[in-house]
Amino acid sequence: MSPCKTATKPLRPASGADRAPVLCPLCGRPLPVWAIPEASARGIWVKCKNPSCRKEIEIKL
Repeated sequence: MSPCKTATKPLRPASGADRAPVLCPLCGRPLPVWAIPEASARGIWVKCKNPSCRKEIEIKL
């Protein structure tokens, strides 16, 4: 049996220069999530680490 050959390129890991922090829309503090410009996401919930905010934010990229 021959190995499966695909035409897709393997994904390269994002370097630190490619990533940008996602900001809390309520207080502006960076959330513990980073995204590359080509990223798309829905349904990811993250809690803001700002002690005065502490809201759960849905990430929509």
